[in-house]
Amino acid sequence: MLKSALLFALLPAFFATVQCFPDIENSTVLDSCLESNHVTREELEFLSNQTSSEEDMDELDMKYKCFIHCMLNDLGLLDDKGFLNASKIEDFEEMGDSNRVVLYDCKRVHDVADLDKCVYAFNIAQCLYDNIDMDSDEADEDTE
Repeated sequence: MLKSALLFALLPAFFATVQCFPDIENSTVLDSCLESNHVTREELEFLSNQTSSEEDMDELDMKYKCFIHCMLNDLGLLDDKGFLNASKIEDFEEMGDSNRVVLYDCKRVHDVADLDKCVYAFNIAQCLYDNIDMDSDEADEDTE
């Protein structure tokens, strides 16, 4: 459940959100970020069907990384310093303990003041996507 919420907010980094969440497909946030970063829906669809190595991700065109920043910013998920606002993510959907640790670990590693805002957004989104455990929430709920 948490991963689906994070996908809504963060997976534009990996270009599958449009297919997974019909509500965002027609949203003004998505349209605005696509337009301002010169990214087309066709590009998102194409990229969502690609399997990419870490090298490919490092070489990803900056416009896609800036698209991610735009989405995070326009969805209100960045704080006044431009870093991911963990409390907003936690408010976005209930989060299990293990995923909360992932969230704060990703912030600890990637919240670097001199990093380009688009690179930061991409790196934090990738960290969360790579490390959030989709099944963790159910496991945490079962133990309560």
